[in-house]
Amino acid sequence: MKNIITLVLTMSLFTMTGFAQLSFSWDPNDTIVQNVDSDMYTELDIHQINLTGDTLELGIEVVYNDIPATWDGMICIQGLCLGAIQPVGFTAQMSPIYDTMYGYTKLTVFPQGGLESCKLRIRVYDVNSPSESDTCTWILNSVSTNDINEISSGELTVFPNPASGLFKITSKTPFNEVWITDLQGRKVKHIALDSTSEIAIPTGNLLSGEYFVEVISDSELIERIKLMKYE
Repeated sequence: MKNIITLVLTMSLFTMTGFAQLSFSWDPNDTIVQNVDSDMYTELDIHQINLTGDTLELGIEVVYNDIPATWDGMICIQGLCLGAIQPVGFTAQMSPIYDTMYGYTKLTVFPQGGLESCKLRIRVYDVNSPSESDTCTWILNSVSTNDINEISSGELTVFPNPASGLFKITSKTPFNEVWITDLQGRKVKHIALDSTSEIAIPTGNLLSGEYFVEVISDSELIERIKLMKYE
């Protein structure tokens, strides 16, 4: 009897903590981290893959939104555009997804010249089994066209950018020093290392804001890239 009670309690805790098999998965994944042009519309899709082999009905709830009110844009879901970037607490239901169809949650933004960083998070859930849910997130950094070109060109790749926790540098040219400076040119972090073409750098001691990452090989600057740190 004791073993049966223990098994029942274990199964109850398993259900309460939400480890049920989801009826959908994500494509390409559940998070987009991206720089967006401050003077253009950008569309960013996250797809839901139907795992049931049958009809799937999904609902959404906006659970986090600090996108500036000055930005234009909207949220669209499978079969419906919602007319705006909706506030926290907003809910809606997608059109049914059949067989192996993809559903989608799409965020369109136009910063209208603003240079802010922001985040939107949406909970997606199975309408017929609401405990089967997961969140998808957009983390955006609005930058000028020149900044976008600088980040994506040249010798270096810095990812993710914006960054939280850590970011990774890869370089076509081996390097042995990294400097991180603030926008006023003050040096806030220095890393000296053996020659390498790749490194992961924690950001825990950096305050939220904008920085420059300078990657150096034998005292010569390879490239200088702007980095956004967020909490």
